[in-house]
Amino acid sequence: MEIKYRDILKIIGIITMIIDHIGYYLLPDNLWLRVIGRVAMPIFGILFMEGLERNKQENKGYIHRQKQLIIATITYIIIGLLAGFNSYYLLFSNIIITFILMGWLYLNAERWSVVVFAIVIQLLQFKLDSSLYFASIIFYYQYPPKERYLFIYSLCFAISYYLFPSLSYPQLILLILLYYLSIKLWDYRDISDKIKVSGWAYTLIRYPSKYSLEVYYLHILALLGLQQLL
Repeated sequence: MEIKYRDILKIIGIITMIIDHIGYYLLPDNLWLRVIGRVAMPIFGILFMEGLERNKQENKGYIHRQKQLIIATITYIIIGLLAGFNSYYLLFSNIIITFILMGWLYLNAERWSVVVFAIVIQLLQFKLDSSLYFASIIFYYQYPPKERYLFIYSLCFAISYYLFPSLSYPQLILLILLYYLSIKLWDYRDISDKIKVSGWAYTLIRYPSKYSLEVYYLHILALLGLQQLL
């Protein structure tokens, strides 16, 4: 059976995202978890951009193309509010909302507008989750692949240091290593997009990859519930 490198990248993104969110919601003083979690945003950001590029030629409006994201996000917010979860986490710490808003800007305005939007959000401390990271991905996406990955991950490293200035040297070294390995995975993906795996590996990798949106919102709701209990 065959899977795509896209699936492997998404699994890595899912695992590191969950680790990051455990740190964010439950263990905010543990920066090691946040360092590992820095891997997730570039992966999902680049994959989202690839989806935007593929859909550019379709004769459909942006809202129609992103209806699955929008419906899932509205459902998640309603469930969270009914459960009494913190509205800040539901609305302003939601990477899907970032993708929807900035994806629309990318398709309907200049790339610079996305960067300005992200900077303004940060300066106002509105903290729409990961807007600076996604702005860097959008800005450099039109570059050739090898340059694109190098520029994106270099800027993501700088943003990580800006957002987490107390990172120690070992944590910075770990972040550099994780970003380097991520770049190599993108290189392999661009050479050959498929890899043969056994049946159990196909199940473990393909299905979480296929339902990554559901995994995102379900694990956030679970962590918010744990946060209330603790």
